[in-house]
Amino acid sequence: MKPHKEKQDTFLGGLIKVNKIIRKRPKDSSKPKSCSCIYKIRVDQSEKVVCKKAFCFLFGIHKSRVERIIKSMQNNIPSPVDKRGKHFNRGNSKSEKTIFQVDTHIRSLPAHESHYSRNKNESVRYLSSDLNMYKMYELYMLKYENENWQQVLENKNMKPNLSYDFYRRYFLTNFKLSFGYPRSDTCQVCDKLQNLIKVETNEELKNKLQTEKQLHLSKAEVLFLNTC
Repeated sequence: MKPHKEKQDTFLGGLIKVNKIIRKRPKDSSKPKSCSCIYKIRVDQSEKVVCKKAFCFLFGIHKSRVERIIKSMQNNIPSPVDKRGKHFNRGNSKSEKTIFQVDTHIRSLPAHESHYSRNKNESVRYLSSDLNMYKMYELYMLKYENENWQQVLENKNMKPNLSYDFYRRYFLTNFKLSFGYPRSDTCQVCDKLQNLIKVETNEELKNKLQTEKQLHLSKAEVLFLNTC
């Protein structure tokens, strides 16, 4: 498995919403669906709903890969990972399922690049200024541990299944994200190209996207220097 494939699957999973089938039509002779899915793409800081075919086409992936991701999401099973150096038999360790959910949740939050930063720290991406670490943790608990979280809110002596300290530590260890990006200092074009580059498996198309992004960055930098 390619080292970046796990991250690609996690990113794609964050753009798919899996819903249970509430009502089934008895007259339908075809094989009943186990779920219904909503597929989204991010364009200009907003999410657009697309069909499965368009979703596969835009990210250059086969539908079988999407179906595998959906099946994993239904069962809360993470993508296969390299377990070398990871000790899950420790008493205070979290399950792969929990780690997968935390990672998926963080990656599902829109993040943006800044290409006018004078620090030239190109690896840092920026989350919305409306977010902070504790708000992210609350959103996670509401999505994955809602029942437990409501009990914690009612009984302050009760401990949550996932602690805030663990969520915060995982975030700081595995992500280079910051809060409160300056809106005038972000680029929607770069964000869109970077997302496409992350999930593109065709090397020729990936190189074209990287070249397009580099040309856009160069133009943006010239424009910025002319305004200084």
